[in-house]
Amino acid sequence: MVSLKCKSCGENIPVDSNETSVTCPCCGNNYDVPMDEKKEQYLNLYSRADDAWAHNDFEEASELYQQILNGDNTQAEAHFGLVLCKYGITYETDQITHKKMPTCNRINRDSILDDKHYAAAIKYASKEAAASFQKRAQEIERISQDFLKIVDKEPPYDVFISYKKTSE
Repeated sequence: MVSLKCKSCGENIPVDSNETSVTCPCCGNNYDVPMDEKKEQYLNLYSRADDAWAHNDFEEASELYQQILNGDNTQAEAHFGLVLCKYGITYETDQITHKKMPTCNRINRDSILDDKHYAAAIKYASKEAAASFQKRAQEIERISQDFLKIVDKEPPYDVFISYKKTSE
């Protein structure tokens, strides 16, 4: 059985072969499941993309979500996956509320609400999944705007960051 990874809490969501949507048992987010002759292929790509995303490998995840969209541009989950990768969104546990909260690992001055893949995700998603996308995007937008207000008050400076990726 293939599973999807919840992008809000990281929980594995088992997907049966006849399901058209699934709900995360941990946080309640809704996810649409591909329903065509390439379902197994898409689910395997989603599994690989979600795993890369969960490990903050946003480039690899983006490539895999794009492969899904190259086969079927109506896959709302792949569009939203690209949005999360573009903004470097991961979900971390808040130490006070113990809720999973979005963390922006990439700050972008463009609004997430104006992103073309966000619009496509809303367009092609089921009503339940679209509501989940909208709620999550509004929270990400709020956090991004709060961060940009802080950044804009600081004097500019140069930063050089270097890292070496190692195999695990």
